[in-house]
Amino acid sequence: MEAALWLGSMREGKVRVTQTQRADRLQAIRLKMAIGRRLDEQGVTSPAAIGAALNLPAAEAVGLLS
Repeated sequence: MEAALWLGSMREGKVRVTQTQRADRLQAIRLKMAIGRRLDEQGVTSPAAIGAALNLPAAEAVGLLS
């Protein structure tokens, strides 16, 4: 059984976060930051340009990186 962390309380009760979930979330955050840095280094900063670079609609691309 995996160790879990208890975070805050919600209406239904407490939320349990496993180490694997925490690691996955940290990895996703690092990936977002790396993609954002790379786009910034290439001068891709406007929502339209980010969307074009990621082959997504501008709003969706910006939303994924924020």
